[in-house]
Parts: sequence; C-alpha cells; structure tokens
Amino acid sequence: MRTMVEAILGVNADEPMQKALVTKVKDNGSHLGQDQILQAEPSEPIEFDMGALLQWQYEFNEGHVYALYDTIRHGPSVGQEHLWSRFAGLMTEKVQSQPRNTLSRTKLIVVFGADDDVVVRAEAKEDILEILPDDKVDFARVPGSHGFVYPNSNQIVDIIAHAWVIPYIKQQSLEKLDRSRSQRILWLLEELEVPYELKVYKRQPDGNADPRLREIHPLGKSPLITVQPEDESLPARTIAESAAIVEYVCDHFGQHLIPQRWQEGQNKKVAGETEEWMRYRHFMHYSEGSLMSVLMTAMIIMRIRDAPVPFFIKPIVKGIAGKVQSSYLEPNFETHYSFLENQLSTSSGDYLCGKDLTGADIMMQFPLEGSMDTTGLTKDKYPKTYAYVSSLMEREAYKKSIERVKKETGSYQSVKELL
Repeated sequence: MRTMVEAILGVNADEPMQKALVTKVKDNGSHLGQDQILQAEPSEPIEFDMGALLQWQYEFNEGHVYALYDTIRHGPSVGQEHLWSRFAGLMTEKVQSQPRNTLSRTKLIVVFGADDDVVVRAEAKEDILEILPDDKVDFARVPGSHGFVYPNSNQIVDIIAHAWVIPYIKQQSLEKLDRSRSQRILWLLEELEVPYELKVYKRQPDGNADPRLREIHPLGKSPLITVQPEDESLPARTIAESAAIVEYVCDHFGQHLIPQRWQEGQNKKVAGETEEWMRYRHFMHYSEGSLMSVLMTAMIIMRIRDAPVPFFIKPIVKGIAGKVQSSYLEPNFETHYSFLENQLSTSSGDYLCGKDLTGADIMMQFPLEGSMDTTGLTKDKYPKTYAYVSSLMEREAYKKSIERVKKETGSYQSVKELL
C-alpha cells in the first residue's frame, strides 16, 4: 500500500526511519535523500512506502500501532454524523432549557487516555501549564491508551458539551450557616464557576444553628447543597457533610480537582493507585476526622477557660484547661503540623497532593486557616505549611467567595475570628 502525503520529514528522524522510507518527488520521479527532502517545499507531495513505515512503527513506536488499529477499526470521522447530531442536541438543550448558561470560550480542554504511554499525561500537563494559567485549561481522562479517541467518542462528546456550556442545575442552592465551615463550599463553587443560589442562615443567640435547617435536612447542620436534576421528573437531592459535598461537586463539575487514580498499567488493581490520588483520598477525610477534632477540642477548652465563673472557681477552671492544653492539645497539634510539613516537603508540587489544586486542599483550608498563629502553627516553626495556607487564601476564587458573603450579608468573619 502506498500513499501520497503532504509533509516533510523532521530533522531528527531516527536512522531506522530513514532506511525504512522510500521517497521520491512525484513530478520528476527522482529518488531523494533526507537532506534533499528537508530542502523541498512543504507543498511538494512526497511518496512514502507505507509498508516500510508501518514496519518501522511496529518495531520502534508500539503505541502508534495500537492507535492506528483503533483508527482503522473505529474511524474515520466520516459517517459519524450521529455523534455530531448528538453534540448539537446536547448544546441546544442546555442553552435553551437553562438560559443562565453562557458559552465558555476562555478555556482549553485537553483529553487524555488513562493508559496512554505515548502522550504522558503528567508531562503534557506540565508543558501546557507553563503556557496557560491553571484557571484557563481543564483536563479530562477517558479509558484507553494512545488510540482512546474512537472507542470513547460518546464520552468525549459529553466532555466537550459539558466544558463548552457552563453547568447550571436548576434550583441549585447552598445553605450556609453564618460562622461555619460552609465557606470552603462557596470557594469550591467559585473555583469551578458553577452558578448557585446562596441562602444564609443566622445562628441563634446561644450559638446553635437556625432550626429552619432541619426542614431541609434532619440533622439541621450546615453546609447543605440542594440540586435539582435537569430531568424535572426526578426529585431534588440534598447533600450534607462537607467532604461528601466536595466529592459530589467535583465528580460532576470538577474532575480536574481529582488526581489521576491509577498508575500506568495498574487500572483497578489493589495498591495500583497513584501517590497523588492516595493523598487526595487521605486528606479528604483527615481534615474532619483527625485535624478538625483536635481544633474543636481546643475551641471548647478555650471557651471553658474564658467562661464567666465565680472568682473562687476560676483558678480551678483555668487549671483544668491548662492541663488539657499542655498534656493533650499541644502534643497533638505538634504531631499534626509536623506531619503536614513533611507531606508538603515530599509532595511533587506546591499542594498537598502534588502540582495541582484538589478538593482535598479545599477541605483542608478551614482547619488550617483557623490554626494559623493561634495553636502553634507559625511561619517560623512550620514555614511550608504556613506558606501553603497563605497561598490558598490568595486564590482569586477564594477571594470571590468572601465577596459573595459580604454581598449577601453585609459582613464577613474570617475563620480565625470564628474560632
């Protein structure tokens, strides 16, 4: 099989490649060497021996063989009108049924094959982010290796349609209790540019939550997020617990905030997860399960210590609080902050899970911001952790979430003020 290709060989073509190719310029039939080919005009057609080319690819570029196989099996794009029709239908439906949507033309979406060993996701992502800021590009993964496109055509259509139209779920609302951990959920929604309705509930004079929250969820706690699916025949869903909300929102709107799960060639195998994903899963639960429990204990002890009690009881109260502080709180805080300092030192990037912001970083914001300069987390003793928290607070979406609260309520209390 022979074909005509409008191309010129690269100057770094390997020796086997040079030997494998039989080339000639069609207009005079003369055989040319590589140097002559490189001097040819790009518009000149160059004839290749496709059999020799495929043999070279098979011997020296195995990934291309699989990609070519998928291309032959599932391609070409001609005859795929049903995919274009489906894409147009998705776009039309979203724009017409959700008028608050706007086309997002300011982002590049890059789709990788999960097991692609030719275009390595981590390397390509690093190169792209050297050119584009991370808020101007989204990354997605689909199953497969280098030839992932054709077997996953429908999934790629969904990815493109989802990325092109800013998602908006009818009646999506965030129930936020003032002076609570809800702020990081606002930050997440702002980070993903997901439109939402914010409902703020005031605490009671005794500090307890507004009882109206029980009408939304039996626990009466905050944050809560309520979503109405596009199919209006389905019931709305209310999701409680910060980590569950972060995971749900990331699953639907922020896949780029979830690290790649599987190492190459280890898909769905026990212990085959990437280091970044294991950290992500750990810190999603560590935030509330380990660190926040110590911080809450510290907050309770401080309130007991500073409570208005009769003068003759005050020394006893302070003594008990001081004992808990020295024997339990201080050693635990030191353990946690030393652990986090080490985790940041061994991370492959500036965040806890690597080079990219993840949902776990958003979960960690509240307890760490509340700990700064109050529980031993100082710039001098834990410089990496302190710098990490400070960098989270400098993100544009984080600042927008604060402005959103100020706009809705007229004021804002920082985490340290709450604690």
